[in-house]
Amino acid sequence: MKKITAIILCIFICGCATVGRINRINEGMLKAEVIKQLGQPVSTTVKDGAEYLNYRFVESGYDVMMSFDGGNVPYYVKLVDGKVKEYGRQEAK
Repeated sequence: MKKITAIILCIFICGCATVGRINRINEGMLKAEVIKQLGQPVSTTVKDGAEYLNYRFVESGYDVMMSFDGGNVPYYVKLVDGKVKEYGRQEAK
C-alpha cells in the first residue's frame, strides 16, 4: 500500500513540475532561452509567419487518469521574429 501511495504522489509531483516549467516562459523571450528552459521541442512548424515549438509533457491528476495517452499533453510556444508571442497548452481540435 505504501508503494502505491508513493507512486501516486510521484505522478502528482511530476505533473506540477510540468506546469512550473511552462510558467517559466514569458512573452518576449528569445528562442534560445525557451529551449534552455524547456529543452528541444518534439517538432517545429511554421504558419502565417510564426514559428511554433511543439512540446509534449506528462501531466498528472484526473485528466491523466481519464486520458488514453497517459497524460502526454501537447504544449506550444509561438515565436514571431525569434521572440515568444504566446504559449500554452494546445487544445484538442
